[in-house]
Amino acid sequence: MDLPEQMQKVIIIDNNMRRQLDLKNLVDWNEVQCRFIGFAQNNKDAYRLYREVHPDIILIGVSGKRLDRIPLIHKIRRENENVQIILLMEGFSYFRVRSYVRSGINDLLLFSLLSKEGLQAAIEEAKVKAAQHRRRRTDLMEGAIRELQQCLLLRKEDHSSEVQDFESVLRHPFYDFVKSGTVMAYLRIDQIHLIHHHRKIDRKHLRLQLEKILRENKVYVERILSYANAGLVNLIRGKGELLSEAYEEDGIHVKAYVPMEIYHVTQVLRLVRSVLQQVKHTLNYDMTAIISDPFSQAQELMENFDRMLTCSRNRFYLDDKILLLQQYEEPAFQRLSFERMQFHQDLIDAVITQNFERAATLQKEMFSFMKKQLILPADVLSYCCLIVHNVEGRETYFGRLDEDFPFDSVSEVLLLCETLETLDEELQKIWAAVEIWLSKKGKQRYRKDVGEWMEYIYNNLHRPLRLQEIAEHFDVSQSYASRLFKKETGKTMIQFINEEKMKEAARFLNESSLSIRDVAARVGYDDPFYFDRLFRRFYGMTPRDYRRKLSSAKS
Repeated sequence: MDLPEQMQKVIIIDNNMRRQLDLKNLVDWNEVQCRFIGFAQNNKDAYRLYREVHPDIILIGVSGKRLDRIPLIHKIRRENENVQIILLMEGFSYFRVRSYVRSGINDLLLFSLLSKEGLQAAIEEAKVKAAQHRRRRTDLMEGAIRELQQCLLLRKEDHSSEVQDFESVLRHPFYDFVKSGTVMAYLRIDQIHLIHHHRKIDRKHLRLQLEKILRENKVYVERILSYANAGLVNLIRGKGELLSEAYEEDGIHVKAYVPMEIYHVTQVLRLVRSVLQQVKHTLNYDMTAIISDPFSQAQELMENFDRMLTCSRNRFYLDDKILLLQQYEEPAFQRLSFERMQFHQDLIDAVITQNFERAATLQKEMFSFMKKQLILPADVLSYCCLIVHNVEGRETYFGRLDEDFPFDSVSEVLLLCETLETLDEELQKIWAAVEIWLSKKGKQRYRKDVGEWMEYIYNNLHRPLRLQEIAEHFDVSQSYASRLFKKETGKTMIQFINEEKMKEAARFLNESSLSIRDVAARVGYDDPFYFDRLFRRFYGMTPRDYRRKLSSAKS
């Protein structure tokens, strides 16, 4: 009997090592024409094995009354609805059977009734279903690739690694094309959602423009021709489109669209770079390109494409416009810890006091730290939104801004940023807009000296503060400071200090796991009982109850 071109792969998952071996030895793998790959015990190792080998069939053994394999099955099924999962159980329980069936298994066998013939029959049935799914998937992929051949950049490489002419590749039949090996380039317009937010884009028209560029079979070039090759200029004039020519000492500076038959592209990188230049020149859009690993089977196209999408989503800290999938390593992002991040307080204070030069410096330091620590991009975006909303919330200094300044819309913009560089630019635009808004407003809400006292308070919330200290620091009398502060704000300075300390304490209770005693110390109170009493006065509950209320609301 002839074996199929590709034998289906099988893995076994069972926490009982003896039973693993019994299951493996029970099957004649040559007879069922399958290839046994390996074992796994716990869910973590099982998932890792699944991702490494991409099996067609999975045998899962379940002991006793356990339901611990359900999360694993759900996880696998979300990624691959075609893999065949056969569950082997000890005993029968309606509740357990129903739970596992609902999780997405394909077949169920009992260990007590298990035989070689029964297990091999189940595997044979799973093989047929897996093959059917694979054929349907391949048919879909073939259709997709035929479409992709018209608008994506595809390259063929022979076994000697010599890159063949791009135009000739597109004329190859599908099967010959795929069997020989293919490299795919995934191109995307940078910040398309942000661009659309700022100015509405006719996406259909844009798509047609991009498809035209990709189908024109022309290469956009900017190069210097030696005078010995001046004849190429006339060739370009006749068969291409000469955009400009400048005769300099080092040669002829040429910008042109050149047909591929006279400008042979010898590398995928050169072709991709040309397309990026052409889109920039024609449409004035920046693009990023991701070049796949070589693949030789239709089913590998989607695997490559999924990895390319992952790479695209994780390019937050990357500066390169052309990324090679072979060199890409998924970054080990870290969650943001508020205990380690103090930039927001200083940055907020700098903006509020209109020290925008210091704000720019702090922002640069903040983003440098985040890049070095590889903070999760979603956390970075949320953190910046938090800063903007805290600036808005300091009504004690600015007055009500929501009626005059569009904080809601600018924070929406931040969430659309795909790279740290873009986020930095957009945040700078926000501070510039705040600065202009303030200049138009004419004057701050409070006198300059009161504003300076408030800045001093904001910067020293972490330690005990007294009226005497502040008055001495600014070389004014206590009575003058107290009277002027009350006149400007409607509050005594001590009231204001305690209020701001309680706000800061509430933030720590919400954003950190610090103990109540540590939170009290962070806002300058050595006596936790006094802190507890003061917090209760402001929020109507103890710090412990406040944290408990927040936790229940989040859950």
